[in-house]
Amino acid sequence: MPDYYRSHYDYVDYRHYRLRPPPRGYHYVRDDRGDYLLVGIATGVILGVILANN
Repeated sequence: MPDYYRSHYDYVDYRHYRLRPPPRGYHYVRDDRGDYLLVGIATGVILGVILANN
């Protein structure tokens, strides 16, 4: 994910949303559509997407 986009995502507490713990070096963010993205902290690489139930 480019730096510009990184600043537009909200960090997510995976425990609150009952998500699996992220692997070391990754965290969850939520995009503007409500989907959860598993993103590398240092690289910004998206490892996975969990679609929101809208």
